[in-house]
Amino acid sequence: MAAGGGNHPFIVSKLGSVVGREQTSGVHFYGRVRDRLFQTQQEIARRSRFVTVLADESAALWRHEHGNSTPLLPIPTGVDAEIPLPDLTPTGPWALDRPIVLFAGNLYSLEQPEINALWQDRLNQVGRSLKNSGRCLVAMGSGETDRLDCDAVVHVGRIEASEYWNWQRHASVGLVLAQGPTQDNESSKIYNYLRTGLPVVCERGVPNAWLLEQTANGAVVDFRDTVGIVEAATRFTKSSPRQTDL
Repeated sequence: MAAGGGNHPFIVSKLGSVVGREQTSGVHFYGRVRDRLFQTQQEIARRSRFVTVLADESAALWRHEHGNSTPLLPIPTGVDAEIPLPDLTPTGPWALDRPIVLFAGNLYSLEQPEINALWQDRLNQVGRSLKNSGRCLVAMGSGETDRLDCDAVVHVGRIEASEYWNWQRHASVGLVLAQGPTQDNESSKIYNYLRTGLPVVCERGVPNAWLLEQTANGAVVDFRDTVGIVEAATRFTKSSPRQTDL
């Protein structure tokens, strides 16, 4: 709205997250950040002709807070219909001496410092265990990384989209961490991992983890279950070569 257009007669608002007036268990925005997001939602509810959200849990919270006067459309995250052809040459930044477990995506910082701290600590724990089992945890994307243990996690930072797809094709497993025991927000990582046929290990609580059961290409483990993550990653690493030309 600050950029203009807030008074247009036909506004469609797309929300990546929905927050409550008060703290709710599945929403991991806190304090002033949550208050600011809720104030924005109130403006959206007043001005928008349609509102889209990513998950059923977010839709339920929106209706609880803002009612049914604004039509609500649950539309999950999309994934590219066309992606670059595979580059399966053994050389490149992904040419590591151990099978790769990949964590791709934003680590957050200013907007969700609590999740940033949680995920950095979890990556350290998982990375140390994977290293002991002969595997390498690679993390990529933006966000604060001041707590990462460089001996346990290889962090490659923000990369070009074309290079991202190659990392997925050279990895053995994709990792998804939950934001808590319950979580309203889906994980777009799951869609992207599955787009290249990459098996996924996901912590329980992520709303779209059901895709792993439907595709039979992943495992769901309990929240904070480091042993379960490593065991599942080991199973997929030992499995037969996957299809990489999807």
